[in-house]
Amino acid sequence: EPRRFLIIDDDDLDRMVIERKLGQMEPGAVCCHAATADAALRLVAEDPAFDAAFVDFAMPDEDGLSTIRALRRQKALELVPVIMVTGSADPVLAASAIIEGADAYLSKEDMTDSRFAWALVSASERARLRREARAKEIAMREFAFNAAHDLKSPLNGITGFAALLAKAVDDV
Repeated sequence: EPRRFLIIDDDDLDRMVIERKLGQMEPGAVCCHAATADAALRLVAEDPAFDAAFVDFAMPDEDGLSTIRALRRQKALELVPVIMVTGSADPVLAASAIIEGADAYLSKEDMTDSRFAWALVSASERARLRREARAKEIAMREFAFNAAHDLKSPLNGITGFAALLAKAVDDV
């Protein structure tokens, strides 16, 4: 089944460049385009099954950081790789993007095929690690719940037996 990608950028040419690069890396990839954050969220509401999202920083309705936060609030996208693609090679912006939930940061100035591939692979790997961490967290919670239950069961029996013993002693 072809992988689906969400491309959020207000520039038609930039969206086409990203789609072309994805097509080279993954023939048959399906790309859904959005020129604004609102349009992207409407696409996600219609069909949230995306394998990765590319988000521009400078857009008319919202900046890319806000868009990343909005995407991460969507249950279906909270573990999907997100790549910030922007015209600025600003390390402060890159750090902010990662803090806000981007898995990779790619400057449009430096968007060679190898850097693009690295960003997608790196973001996918970070997302895979997040999914694994989430699964381990769920397993740990289940283990803790079961362990607490198993520890409580003997205590309940001991408490009940002690109550019966106390009652028997009082009756004597």
